[in-house]
Amino acid sequence: MFEIRFFGWIRNEIGIPKLLMSERTVIEALEEIIKSYPQIDKSHLMQSVLFINKKPVVGKQILTITLKAGDELAILSPVSGG
Repeated sequence: MFEIRFFGWIRNEIGIPKLLMSERTVIEALEEIIKSYPQIDKSHLMQSVLFINKKPVVGKQILTITLKAGDELAILSPVSGG
């Protein structure tokens, strides 16, 4: 199992700070979150800043990274200002 930690508005919408998932790719984990928590807007989730094991990850290759036991995926919701 790996841990997913939520920050910002995503954490508020889901109502929990973290959850556990079995081994899967980042995109599969994001799709499971959307399926389990339909109040989360897919486009906003896909624009979130992601960290794997406390290291920022960018680019499309992150979606195919497989998360395994002991890994941590942190999802920081996108921020807009004004």
